[in-house]
Amino acid sequence: MLDSKCLLMMRLYIHVNKKGKPQIHLTWNYHISMTSFIYNAIGNGNSKKASLLHQKKHAPPYSFSNFMHMGPFQTNEQGLFVSKGYFVITSDDEEIINHINNYVSEHDLKIGNTTLPVVSTSIEEVKGYDGLNTYETLSPVCVGELPWDSKDGVREWYEPTDAMFASRLKESVQSKLEHIDGLHDEFKFKIKDYNWIDKKVKRINSDIEIPATRMSMNIEMDKKTSRFIQVHGLGEKTGMGFGNIIAEQDKTQKYR
Repeated sequence: MLDSKCLLMMRLYIHVNKKGKPQIHLTWNYHISMTSFIYNAIGNGNSKKASLLHQKKHAPPYSFSNFMHMGPFQTNEQGLFVSKGYFVITSDDEEIINHINNYVSEHDLKIGNTTLPVVSTSIEEVKGYDGLNTYETLSPVCVGELPWDSKDGVREWYEPTDAMFASRLKESVQSKLEHIDGLHDEFKFKIKDYNWIDKKVKRINSDIEIPATRMSMNIEMDKKTSRFIQVHGLGEKTGMGFGNIIAEQDKTQKYR
């Protein structure tokens, strides 16, 4: 049931199916618990690695999606009620993917107070594409900056309707590439247009909420950058459930 084959840049699907009633209940802040689950899964296989990742000042080498529900669902103030769906976790670290994959085969996937019935996992290679292609975010993207005259203070967050959104997003991709892989000569990242946008507010702790956006957009990129953002996420706070993204041609009918 669990596919242990891992590739250099990997996309892990965790498939959940609650057959019958009651439905699965996920509170709106479930991404915070999902972050803890990922660290626990890594720590179960390599406690030193999990500790080092937790201490990193920069985003960890993975990103993860919202819970992508399939079939009937309901929402209210208490959260999301679903019967089946999946999480996506991407990384270029084979050990991380293996630890998470092995953990969900041996332990319950517990998000907050909810235990999700995992029926299978699957792993796919993350592919990069040259030129203009359509990408969909599987978790909302956030990007912003501090006021120009201040090193401290309240960060200003942008939305796709803001003039600075696309340029700050490009700067974020450049900065992350330079830190992780080094910026390559063929680097290209240009948002051409948006097919749809869905504005969200996502909480990162008990006091802070961040405006963010799920969207489908047409981006012109080189192949290496295309793979990089799909693995490491797009925008900021990608280790906390923001910015997971997939090329439209890889979002097969099986997972729609």
